[in-house]
Amino acid sequence: MKKILFAIMLSLFIIGSAFAVPGYINPPISESERLKKGLEQTVGVRSFFNASEQKMGDSQKTGENQLPVPAKRTFAKMFNGYTIKQAVRSTESEGECFYISAENDKESIIVKIDETLDVSIFTKCQK
Repeated sequence: MKKILFAIMLSLFIIGSAFAVPGYINPPISESERLKKGLEQTVGVRSFFNASEQKMGDSQKTGENQLPVPAKRTFAKMFNGYTIKQAVRSTESEGECFYISAENDKESIIVKIDETLDVSIFTKCQK
């Protein structure tokens, strides 16, 4: 009886695994893109690709002192009293922009400043 039960369980397992569907399939990336992506990540640049293997953009962590002067002035004028904690430079199809994470005594914010010095607030949360 145990042998029959074991044989049934084994056959159900084999049949069930044949119909298993993976939850996520990595899009195919050419070998040159894979090497380029690995090289860029080792120097601190993150590249983003769509499913068609086309590069969508790059992002790189930068310091406050590496922000362009006009972006720093715009941030200081609009968010007086905030301390910059982190900055990320992003290059996209629309151009270059900076994401700045900052905080004061009461709240934390993440702000986007683009090339034309337009400012967008992504998140604002209380401490």
